[in-house]
Amino acid sequence: MNSESISHGIQLALAPVFLLTAIAAMIGVITQRLARIIDRGRIVESAIDDGVSKRLDSLRDELLILRRRAKLVNISLGLFTGSAICVGITTAALFLGEVSRLHALPLVAATFIGSLALFILGLLLYLAEVRLSRHTFSFGRYLPPPQ
Repeated sequence: MNSESISHGIQLALAPVFLLTAIAAMIGVITQRLARIIDRGRIVESAIDDGVSKRLDSLRDELLILRRRAKLVNISLGLFTGSAICVGITTAALFLGEVSRLHALPLVAATFIGSLALFILGLLLYLAEVRLSRHTFSFGRYLPPPQ
């Protein structure tokens, strides 16, 4: 193990870290969406508890949608976290494969592909949650119909 192989190992190991940056950004976005869902759920539950609303049925329907949204966000968060773990394993395997005699290529390939697959699944669930969120609000109740 010489300094040149260590330097090359570090360079190889840094490449997947760019994917880690994208994963971290998505985890931030998903966490914010979960916080909004929780806040809205508390408001809706409070309105139901007060019992003064004339639209209790629609509030209960909204709670059901919020529950489904929270489930999608939680699963998505788990997928993004799994993706980040795979990137960490990929990075470590690349580095160890370069500075030692460890034959890490199969592990690198599996964890990198796994990371991408988990990231894509997380994005698909994020899209599903965004699409579901539009059922809890309606714009244009007071606007004329589109032309």
